[in-house]
Amino acid sequence: MELNEAIRRIFGQHWRLIAAFVACGLALGFVVHWSHARSYTASTRLALDTQDPKSQSESTAISDTADALATSPALVSRALADAHVRDRDASKIAASHVSTRALGTSGILQLSVSDRDPGTAAAVANALAARVIAARLGVTRGTTDQAVANLDQRIQTLNRQIAGLDSQIDALNVRAATALSPTAANDFRAKRDDASRNRDFLTEQRTVFETERANVTSGAALLPKPTVISPASAPTHADSTGASADIVLGLLLGAILGVGLAALLESVRPTVVGGEALAAQFDTPLLGTVRSAPDGSPVLVDLVRLAERLRLVASAEHVKTICLLPASDGIDAAGLAAELDVFARPLDDADPDEPLAAAVHGGGSPSKPGGRRAQRVEQSDPTVRVLPFESRSFATSNGHGNGRARAQSKGVVLVCPPVVKQDALAAARHLLRINPGRLLGLIEYSCAPPRGPQVDLSEWELP
Repeated sequence: MELNEAIRRIFGQHWRLIAAFVACGLALGFVVHWSHARSYTASTRLALDTQDPKSQSESTAISDTADALATSPALVSRALADAHVRDRDASKIAASHVSTRALGTSGILQLSVSDRDPGTAAAVANALAARVIAARLGVTRGTTDQAVANLDQRIQTLNRQIAGLDSQIDALNVRAATALSPTAANDFRAKRDDASRNRDFLTEQRTVFETERANVTSGAALLPKPTVISPASAPTHADSTGASADIVLGLLLGAILGVGLAALLESVRPTVVGGEALAAQFDTPLLGTVRSAPDGSPVLVDLVRLAERLRLVASAEHVKTICLLPASDGIDAAGLAAELDVFARPLDDADPDEPLAAAVHGGGSPSKPGGRRAQRVEQSDPTVRVLPFESRSFATSNGHGNGRARAQSKGVVLVCPPVVKQDALAAARHLLRINPGRLLGLIEYSCAPPRGPQVDLSEWELP
């Protein structure tokens, strides 16, 4: 099937179906956004206590960390309390109205909060940014502070022990100096030496703890300081609802479904559109098209042109009678045959001033014909007759040979509407196969079905 034929069959015959699906898709796009309330989005920029990322993956990891903190319902609930907002559901806001993204490959994050009130959106965004920073510090700096506190506690304990040993050493020195006997003095000196050794050991431990505390403190000092770089302000413009994109998507979806269904219908019940395609179906030439005038009657120019072609094909095929076979209901084959029969007759001695001659030779439209036209038609000796198809006109009589000769002197011209279903052509095909007359061509009949009695042109009279 050629592309032009497919377009004519799918779009030309099923444009109402496609238009209905497109309209449904547009309506669906409008309905989806019909009840959406207007919302505003406030954004703040912040930095966490992380090193500058060196790749996109590191930047994404930082953003994911911030997003995990910002979308925590507990954290959002605290931020709502800090912003003095009490008529909002923290779970819904955390699930649908909070987002965090990294700005490029940097470590700067943008935290956004949307709400139906612009002031509320800005207040919650700023409060949530502060909560995110505090929660991040609680995770990363909490162990550092605890380690420093433990080291300070141990150092203070060692200081108390060292101070006690110092007092003990001083007392032993005094007692050794005032001892009454050398033996007692030696005992006091031995105890003093033991206390001195314990003091030195505790001093070494204190030095180790102080060094460890200094290392932990310096390591924490090297970490970046988390801060809010740009606080959020109340937005002045509402967010885009995305209605345009959804409407376009609905339009495309409706068009795809409509075209698909039309193509499916054409696959199940194919349609033949246009005279060229119909002629190709029967492997016969297209003789012409009969169009409809404003009053519903066939256009005279088409009848004149078609009559000329019928005379030409009759002369080429050596037939004297052409029978018009309608391919479907609604075709006035009898009326068309009567009109073509008039124009197919020769008018050798016609007066150019008469309406019929002017119509045939100049393409005009005749006025009401009179008796002189009818008299000329009766007196002429037609070489071609155009009649409606009747099965009995091909039946043999008076011997098979004479009947067959009469049948072969007749030809059949198929008259089809511009659009015909494939199954509607089956009856015409079967009739043509058993018909002894030859198929001479095809006429595309675009006129509307007749609504009243047909007028016989031979009965018209000139005033």
